[in-house]
Amino acid sequence: MRFRNGKKITAGGVPLRKRTFGIRGRRDRWNVISPSILADAGYAGETDGINDWVSGSNVIGGPGLSTLSISFWAYLSGTLPNTADNNRWLMGVGNPSNSLGSREVSWAVAPRAGQTTQLCFHVSTTGDDSPLHRITTPGVNAWHQHLIAYDGPGATINWYVDGVAQAVTENGPIQSPLLTSSLSLSIGSRDSGAVPRFMKIDNLAFYHNTVLGQTHATAHYNGGTPPDLMTTTGSNHLSHYFDFNDQSTFPTLENRTGSLDMTVMNSTAGEFFTPGAGA
Repeated sequence: MRFRNGKKITAGGVPLRKRTFGIRGRRDRWNVISPSILADAGYAGETDGINDWVSGSNVIGGPGLSTLSISFWAYLSGTLPNTADNNRWLMGVGNPSNSLGSREVSWAVAPRAGQTTQLCFHVSTTGDDSPLHRITTPGVNAWHQHLIAYDGPGATINWYVDGVAQAVTENGPIQSPLLTSSLSLSIGSRDSGAVPRFMKIDNLAFYHNTVLGQTHATAHYNGGTPPDLMTTTGSNHLSHYFDFNDQSTFPTLENRTGSLDMTVMNSTAGEFFTPGAGA
Protein backbone atom coordinates (compact mmCIF):
# COMPACT_ATOMS: atom_id res chain seq x y z
CA MET A 1 0.00 0.00 0.00
CA ARG A 2 1.34 3.41 -0.99
CA PHE A 3 0.20 6.92 -0.13
CA ARG A 4 -0.25 10.13 -2.12
CA ASN A 5 -0.95 13.38 -0.28
CA GLY A 6 -1.92 11.35 2.76
CA LYS A 7 -4.38 9.14 0.85
CA LYS A 8 -4.07 5.42 0.32
CA ILE A 9 -3.54 4.33 -3.27
CA THR A 10 -3.45 0.94 -4.90
CA ALA A 11 -0.49 -0.59 -6.71
CA GLY A 12 -1.97 0.81 -9.92
CA GLY A 13 -2.00 4.34 -8.52
CA VAL A 14 -5.72 4.54 -7.78
CA PRO A 15 -6.55 6.49 -4.61
CA LEU A 16 -8.98 4.71 -2.27
CA ARG A 17 -11.81 6.86 -1.00
CA LYS A 18 -14.53 6.09 1.50
CA ARG A 19 -17.41 4.30 -0.25
CA THR A 20 -16.50 5.53 -3.74
CA PHE A 21 -13.43 4.80 -5.78
CA GLY A 22 -11.99 6.84 -8.63
CA ILE A 23 -10.05 6.06 -11.77
CA ARG A 24 -8.10 8.95 -13.21
CA GLY A 25 -9.24 9.78 -16.72
CA ARG A 26 -8.66 12.51 -19.27
CA ARG A 27 -8.10 16.07 -18.08
CA ASP A 28 -7.45 14.71 -14.56
CA ARG A 29 -11.14 14.17 -13.95
CA TRP A 30 -12.53 11.40 -11.80
CA ASN A 31 -15.00 8.79 -12.96
CA VAL A 32 -16.82 7.21 -10.01
CA ILE A 33 -17.33 3.46 -10.16
CA SER A 34 -19.33 1.14 -7.92
CA PRO A 35 -17.58 -0.03 -4.73
CA SER A 36 -18.85 -3.55 -5.45
CA ILE A 37 -16.47 -3.73 -8.43
CA LEU A 38 -13.44 -3.33 -6.19
CA ALA A 39 -15.10 -5.08 -3.23
CA ASP A 40 -14.18 -3.96 0.29
CA ALA A 41 -10.65 -2.55 0.04
CA GLY A 42 -11.31 -0.02 2.80
CA TYR A 43 -11.02 -0.05 6.58
CA ALA A 44 -11.17 -2.44 9.50
CA GLY A 45 -11.48 -1.93 13.24
CA GLU A 46 -8.60 -2.41 15.69
CA THR A 47 -8.78 -2.87 19.46
CA ASP A 48 -5.52 -2.21 21.29
CA GLY A 49 -5.64 -4.82 24.05
CA ILE A 50 -5.36 -2.06 26.65
CA ASN A 51 -8.72 -0.42 27.25
CA ASP A 52 -10.79 -0.06 24.08
CA TRP A 53 -13.50 -2.38 22.84
CA VAL A 54 -16.72 -2.44 20.82
CA SER A 55 -20.17 -2.76 22.34
CA GLY A 56 -23.22 -3.96 20.42
CA SER A 57 -26.27 -4.02 22.66
CA ASN A 58 -28.79 -6.66 21.56
CA VAL A 59 -27.24 -6.96 18.10
CA ILE A 60 -27.51 -10.73 18.39
CA GLY A 61 -31.11 -10.69 19.60
CA GLY A 62 -33.09 -13.41 21.31
CA PRO A 63 -34.62 -15.24 22.97
CA GLY A 64 -34.90 -18.59 21.26
CA LEU A 65 -32.07 -18.18 18.76
CA SER A 66 -31.00 -21.76 18.04
CA THR A 67 -29.07 -21.39 14.77
CA LEU A 68 -26.57 -18.65 13.98
CA SER A 69 -23.95 -18.02 11.32
CA ILE A 70 -21.16 -15.49 11.86
CA SER A 71 -18.87 -14.24 9.09
CA PHE A 72 -15.85 -12.05 9.78
CA TRP A 73 -12.22 -11.35 8.93
CA ALA A 74 -9.80 -11.38 11.86
CA TYR A 75 -6.16 -10.44 12.31
CA LEU A 76 -4.64 -11.96 15.44
CA SER A 77 -1.31 -11.16 17.05
CA GLY A 78 1.21 -13.83 17.98
CA THR A 79 0.44 -13.33 21.67
CA LEU A 80 -2.50 -15.47 22.76
CA PRO A 81 -3.88 -15.81 26.30
CA ASN A 82 -2.44 -18.23 28.79
CA THR A 83 -4.36 -20.15 31.44
CA ALA A 84 -4.50 -17.13 33.74
CA ASP A 85 -6.05 -15.04 30.97
CA ASN A 86 -8.64 -17.54 29.83
CA ASN A 87 -11.41 -14.98 29.60
CA ARG A 88 -9.90 -13.11 26.68
CA TRP A 89 -11.81 -13.47 23.45
CA LEU A 90 -12.38 -12.02 20.02
CA MET A 91 -16.10 -11.50 20.45
CA GLY A 92 -18.85 -12.84 22.62
CA VAL A 93 -22.36 -12.49 23.98
CA GLY A 94 -22.87 -12.59 27.73
CA ASN A 95 -20.03 -13.68 29.99
CA PRO A 96 -19.22 -17.42 29.87
CA SER A 97 -16.77 -17.09 32.77
CA ASN A 98 -19.51 -16.24 35.28
CA SER A 99 -22.63 -18.00 36.48
CA LEU A 100 -25.29 -16.82 34.07
CA GLY A 101 -28.42 -17.45 36.09
CA SER A 102 -31.46 -17.05 33.87
CA ARG A 103 -29.31 -16.27 30.85
CA GLU A 104 -28.94 -20.03 30.29
CA VAL A 105 -26.58 -19.89 27.31
CA SER A 106 -23.97 -17.46 26.04
CA TRP A 107 -21.07 -17.81 23.61
CA ALA A 108 -17.67 -16.47 22.63
CA VAL A 109 -15.13 -16.87 19.85
CA ALA A 110 -11.80 -17.05 21.67
CA PRO A 111 -8.40 -18.67 21.88
CA ARG A 112 -8.66 -21.79 24.01
CA ALA A 113 -7.40 -21.32 27.56
CA GLY A 114 -3.75 -22.30 27.91
CA GLN A 115 -3.38 -22.87 24.17
CA THR A 116 -1.61 -20.89 21.46
CA THR A 117 -2.70 -23.26 18.70
CA GLN A 118 -6.48 -23.43 18.98
CA LEU A 119 -9.47 -21.14 18.56
CA CYS A 120 -12.81 -22.10 20.03
CA PHE A 121 -16.48 -21.34 19.74
CA HIS A 122 -17.13 -21.34 23.45
CA VAL A 123 -20.71 -22.05 24.53
CA SER A 124 -21.58 -21.73 28.20
CA THR A 125 -24.63 -22.99 30.04
CA THR A 126 -25.43 -21.76 33.54
CA GLY A 127 -22.23 -21.76 35.58
CA ASP A 128 -20.41 -23.92 33.05
CA ASP A 129 -17.55 -22.96 30.75
CA SER A 130 -18.00 -25.82 28.28
CA PRO A 131 -18.43 -27.06 25.63
CA LEU A 132 -15.62 -25.74 23.50
CA HIS A 133 -15.89 -26.41 19.78
CA ARG A 134 -12.36 -25.75 18.60
CA ILE A 135 -10.18 -25.61 15.50
CA THR A 136 -6.46 -25.22 14.86
CA THR A 137 -5.62 -21.52 14.88
CA PRO A 138 -4.77 -20.16 11.41
CA GLY A 139 -1.54 -18.21 11.03
CA VAL A 140 -1.16 -15.18 13.27
CA ASN A 141 -0.12 -11.69 12.18
CA ALA A 142 -2.21 -12.14 9.03
CA TRP A 143 -5.82 -11.68 7.92
CA HIS A 144 -8.07 -14.76 7.75
CA GLN A 145 -11.74 -15.06 6.90
CA HIS A 146 -13.93 -17.08 9.28
CA LEU A 147 -17.43 -18.42 8.76
CA ILE A 148 -18.95 -20.21 11.76
CA ALA A 149 -22.31 -21.92 11.33
CA TYR A 150 -23.89 -23.09 14.58
CA ASP A 151 -26.88 -25.43 14.25
CA GLY A 152 -28.49 -26.27 17.58
CA PRO A 153 -31.37 -28.47 16.37
CA GLY A 154 -29.08 -30.29 13.92
CA ALA A 155 -26.40 -30.71 16.63
CA THR A 156 -23.62 -29.57 14.28
CA ILE A 157 -21.12 -26.75 14.04
CA ASN A 158 -19.22 -25.98 10.84
CA TRP A 159 -16.22 -23.66 10.79
CA TYR A 160 -14.57 -22.44 7.60
CA VAL A 161 -11.29 -20.51 7.37
CA ASP A 162 -10.44 -18.79 4.09
CA GLY A 163 -13.21 -20.79 2.43
CA VAL A 164 -11.95 -24.18 3.63
CA ALA A 165 -13.88 -26.40 6.06
CA GLN A 166 -11.97 -27.07 9.28
CA ALA A 167 -11.90 -30.15 11.48
CA VAL A 168 -13.92 -29.14 14.57
CA THR A 169 -13.11 -30.87 17.87
CA GLU A 170 -16.19 -30.93 20.07
CA ASN A 171 -16.23 -31.09 23.86
CA GLY A 172 -19.77 -31.65 25.01
CA PRO A 173 -23.17 -31.46 23.34
CA ILE A 174 -24.37 -28.77 20.93
CA GLN A 175 -26.61 -26.41 22.89
CA SER A 176 -30.05 -25.41 21.66
CA PRO A 177 -31.30 -22.77 21.95
CA LEU A 178 -28.04 -20.85 21.67
CA LEU A 179 -29.58 -17.84 23.42
CA THR A 180 -32.59 -17.61 25.69
CA SER A 181 -32.48 -13.86 26.22
CA SER A 182 -31.13 -10.77 24.50
CA LEU A 183 -27.52 -10.16 25.53
CA SER A 184 -24.97 -7.54 24.54
CA LEU A 185 -22.19 -8.27 22.08
CA SER A 186 -18.58 -7.40 22.95
CA ILE A 187 -15.69 -7.29 20.47
CA GLY A 188 -12.07 -7.12 21.57
CA SER A 189 -12.86 -7.83 25.21
CA ARG A 190 -15.04 -9.75 27.59
CA ASP A 191 -18.35 -8.10 28.51
CA SER A 192 -18.22 -4.41 29.47
CA GLY A 193 -14.60 -4.05 28.43
CA ALA A 194 -13.07 -6.53 30.91
CA VAL A 195 -9.84 -8.30 29.90
CA PRO A 196 -9.25 -6.50 26.57
CA ARG A 197 -7.16 -8.02 23.80
CA PHE A 198 -5.53 -6.82 20.61
CA MET A 199 -7.25 -7.77 17.38
CA LYS A 200 -8.33 -6.39 14.04
CA ILE A 201 -11.74 -7.23 12.62
CA ASP A 202 -13.38 -6.54 9.26
CA ASN A 203 -16.58 -7.33 7.35
CA LEU A 204 -18.53 -8.69 10.32
CA ALA A 205 -21.95 -10.20 9.60
CA PHE A 206 -24.57 -12.14 11.55
CA TYR A 207 -27.18 -14.43 10.05
CA HIS A 208 -29.95 -15.32 12.50
CA ASN A 209 -31.69 -18.70 12.33
CA THR A 210 -29.56 -19.57 9.30
CA VAL A 211 -26.87 -22.19 8.73
CA LEU A 212 -24.52 -21.09 5.95
CA GLY A 213 -22.34 -23.64 4.16
CA GLN A 214 -19.46 -24.20 1.77
CA THR A 215 -20.92 -22.11 -1.06
CA HIS A 216 -21.21 -19.15 1.27
CA ALA A 217 -17.73 -19.71 2.74
CA THR A 218 -16.20 -19.59 -0.73
CA ALA A 219 -18.13 -16.45 -1.63
CA HIS A 220 -17.28 -14.68 1.64
CA TYR A 221 -13.57 -15.41 1.25
CA ASN A 222 -13.74 -14.17 -2.35
CA GLY A 223 -10.17 -15.09 -3.19
CA GLY A 224 -8.78 -13.02 -0.34
CA THR A 225 -10.71 -9.75 -0.73
CA PRO A 226 -13.79 -9.12 1.44
CA PRO A 227 -16.87 -8.72 -0.79
CA ASP A 228 -19.87 -6.51 -0.12
CA LEU A 229 -22.06 -8.96 1.79
CA MET A 230 -25.19 -6.96 0.97
CA THR A 231 -25.01 -8.47 -2.53
CA THR A 232 -23.13 -11.72 -1.87
CA THR A 233 -24.53 -15.26 -1.76
CA GLY A 234 -26.68 -15.61 1.36
CA SER A 235 -27.53 -11.91 1.61
CA ASN A 236 -31.25 -12.68 1.82
CA HIS A 237 -30.58 -14.14 5.29
CA LEU A 238 -28.35 -11.27 6.48
CA SER A 239 -29.43 -9.91 9.88
CA HIS A 240 -26.63 -7.47 10.84
CA TYR A 241 -23.66 -6.25 8.82
CA PHE A 242 -20.71 -4.01 9.79
CA ASP A 243 -18.12 -3.28 7.08
CA PHE A 244 -16.18 -0.66 9.16
CA ASN A 245 -15.89 1.68 6.18
CA ASP A 246 -17.98 4.62 7.37
CA GLN A 247 -15.91 6.85 9.66
CA SER A 248 -18.35 9.77 9.58
CA THR A 249 -20.50 8.41 12.43
CA PHE A 250 -17.67 7.44 14.83
CA PRO A 251 -17.85 6.25 17.61
CA THR A 252 -20.99 4.67 16.19
CA LEU A 253 -20.37 1.84 13.72
CA GLU A 254 -23.09 1.68 11.11
CA ASN A 255 -25.22 -1.44 10.86
CA ARG A 256 -25.94 -1.58 7.14
CA THR A 257 -29.04 -3.72 7.59
CA GLY A 258 -30.85 -1.65 10.21
CA SER A 259 -30.71 0.58 13.26
CA LEU A 260 -28.92 -1.71 15.75
CA ASP A 261 -25.50 -0.09 15.50
CA MET A 262 -22.37 -0.74 17.58
CA THR A 263 -20.30 1.72 19.63
CA VAL A 264 -16.51 1.97 19.97
CA MET A 265 -15.44 2.57 23.57
CA ASN A 266 -12.31 4.39 24.82
CA SER A 267 -10.79 5.04 21.39
CA THR A 268 -10.54 7.66 18.67
CA ALA A 269 -11.20 7.29 14.97
CA GLY A 270 -7.48 7.65 14.29
CA GLU A 271 -6.67 4.82 16.67
CA PHE A 272 -9.53 2.50 15.76
CA PHE A 273 -9.66 2.51 11.97
CA THR A 274 -6.90 0.59 10.21
CA PRO A 275 -6.39 -0.69 6.63
CA GLY A 276 -8.77 -3.57 6.13
CA ALA A 277 -8.40 -7.10 4.86
CA GLY A 278 -7.59 -6.91 1.14
CA ALA A 279 -6.46 -3.28 1.37
